[in-house]
Amino acid sequence: MIKKLNCKPKNRTKLVLVLLALFIVMAGGVLATQAWNDPSFFGASIVNGVPVGNVSNPVNTGSGLQTKTGPLSIMGNVGIGTVTPQSKFTVQSAGAGYNAGLFLGGSTAASILPYNGVAYLSVGTYYEGGVWKSYHSSGGGESIFGINETNGISWYSGTGDSYNNVVNGVQLWDASGIWKSMVRSTQSGDSYFTGGNVGIGTASPGTILDVVSNNQMRIRRSTDTNGLEFQDFGTYKSVQSYESTPLALNPLGNNVGIGTTAPGYKLTVNGQPAANGYTAFTNYSDQRLKENIKPLDSVLSKIMQLKVKTFNYNEKTGYDEATRQRLLTGFIAQDLKEVFPEMVGTTKINNEEYYDTDTTNLQMYLVKAMQEQQKEIDELKKEVEALKNK
Repeated sequence: MIKKLNCKPKNRTKLVLVLLALFIVMAGGVLATQAWNDPSFFGASIVNGVPVGNVSNPVNTGSGLQTKTGPLSIMGNVGIGTVTPQSKFTVQSAGAGYNAGLFLGGSTAASILPYNGVAYLSVGTYYEGGVWKSYHSSGGGESIFGINETNGISWYSGTGDSYNNVVNGVQLWDASGIWKSMVRSTQSGDSYFTGGNVGIGTASPGTILDVVSNNQMRIRRSTDTNGLEFQDFGTYKSVQSYESTPLALNPLGNNVGIGTTAPGYKLTVNGQPAANGYTAFTNYSDQRLKENIKPLDSVLSKIMQLKVKTFNYNEKTGYDEATRQRLLTGFIAQDLKEVFPEMVGTTKINNEEYYDTDTTNLQMYLVKAMQEQQKEIDELKKEVEALKNK
């Protein structure tokens, strides 16, 4: 038998308040659950269990697009493509492609992409279908910078969707606000420096290439040990060739000057030369190296016509003061030309033509003249002896 509850009006009011409070608590729990698991409770659309559009509730999981309009603060690590981020912001790809790239900006965006051991930093470009492409419809102004432990630094540039040229290298933004190109490369792999002097061993190069070392600089082939060395020993400077190889100056042609900037011959010496132990050049003389061999005609009468004079060179020669002050003995070209024209030629000094002389063969002429003179002496001796015997 059910007894009828005898609730006084005052007690009934208390019971209603208790039930109402219990309902509010339960509803709040439902609201809290819906706020996390079902943002549609607040009027947002749901795709695959994830809120889309602008929502104020916490970010949920799933594959749908979400947009957060207000500030978002994350105190721990953030991972994209990984559930175990190792740093404050970690982007990881599941494969070996460019899927782990980070893109910043819009039409002039910068991209950071790791690929096959190379870290790429690009400006105004993106990677698609196996090639780099431009954000700009007109192309131009894009570059790709790559770093890896094998090849070091790589720099690419191009226009439109073409990025095959190895290009302008390092640039410096100077204190006056001007970009200065420092290192450039070509597609074939050649590199060159631009924009100023280059110093090796010095921070203040005074010439296009300024090398400062303890006393030497070396140039050599990969198979050589020493090659060609430029040395500064303080009291003298030297250029030395090693590996039993000769040192050639202008082997393909052109003149060499010592003490002059305008050599008129293969070797022009402005000043007094000297030879330690040798006073003449060595020439090829083997008969097997010669042709058109003929005896020399009589020259004694010509030798007797030669006019030997003393003189000084003047400033038109370009010779130094010491050379011009020396009193010399020799021939005047105009006089020599009347006797031995084959010994006189022409040269140019400051674009003006002058006579010069080559007396290399004169000693041979003198030998021939002495032979002729000795023959005459011998004949005279015979005549004297014949007269004595009469």
